[in-house]
Parts: sequence; C-alpha cells; structure tokens
Amino acid sequence: MFRKPVEARDLLAQALESPGKPVLKLRLVCMGHEPDLKAELEKQLQPFKVEIEVVDILRDKKDLVFKRDSEAEIVRKGGKVKIEAFYPFNLMKKLSLQKPKVGEWRELVESVMIDFNYDGVVFEPSVVDIPEDNAFVKGEYAIPDGAGKIRVKITDLLAESFEMEVKRDGCAKMKVWYCFCTSGVL
Repeated sequence: MFRKPVEARDLLAQALESPGKPVLKLRLVCMGHEPDLKAELEKQLQPFKVEIEVVDILRDKKDLVFKRDSEAEIVRKGGKVKIEAFYPFNLMKKLSLQKPKVGEWRELVESVMIDFNYDGVVFEPSVVDIPEDNAFVKGEYAIPDGAGKIRVKITDLLAESFEMEVKRDGCAKMKVWYCFCTSGVL
C-alpha cells in the first residue's frame, strides 16, 4: 500500500542514495498472469532496480489461508437476551491442535458485555460478565425496562472481540469471511 504516489524523482533520489539496492518493493496479487510478468515489469522500470513478488492465488494455493471471523447465535425472548452459540473460529482452530473437542461454548469466552441502549456510535455496556477463576459467563441476561437497541460484545480467550446488534424478537446470526495471502513480506 502506498502512503503517497510514487514519482520518478523519488525513485531517482533513492537510487542515488543507495546504488545497487532496490528503490521499490512491489507485491502483485493476481488471479492468473503471464509467465513473464515480473521480468517485463523489471524491464519497463529500468534503470531503477525494483524488487517484485508476484503471488498468483490460483497457482500459489499453499500461501492462501481462509479465515472466518467468529459467529454467534443470540436470541431475544421473554425479556432476556440469550447467547445460544458462539464459535470463535480462530481460537477453535488453534485449540484443535491441543484439544480435540470443546464441550461448552462458554469455555472459550473471556467476557460478555451488553449495551441495552446502544446509540449506534458509542458502546457503553451496562452488563459486564467477566467470570472469576474457572467459572463460565452466564450466557443469559435479563433485559431492563426501557431498553432500546441492544448490542452484545463477546471476547474470546485470544482477546478477539465479536460484536453484534440483537434484533427485537427472534434470533440474530452473523458470519464474516476473510481471505488473505500469508506469503512473506518483502
């Protein structure tokens, strides 16, 4: 990501400062490319030395990791907010190497915070559930009279937070998918 546009005079100044060293490092992420892409770019950018890495997500699948953000099922029924399920996938992935099965979702939670009058900007929790020692969070919370928009924040044992708004009546579910390249940084 460029912090500012790259200009030829900046490249020239850097080339004069450090002759023989790359003046620019580029990582190109492509879905298919010509085999001579790197060589052609280096040729076009002469006389400047440029370090180029081409990552083809169709060919270099070993460098791809699909990460899923946490998911939760939170229900608002009978004057209560109930967290029925919570899946912190990053944590579960790490635990799968150490622990074959997680029996209770609450084992994976460090804290639950609820703002019963969320204004859409500032999260001000009126309920903070941080269990002591080996206890679990409650997972079910009474809705106070006069409650407005409800927002729940769940923090897992890796300190990764998941936030979502709970709808008036019924169930709220949220899923987010990410894909990124994990190859080394230039």
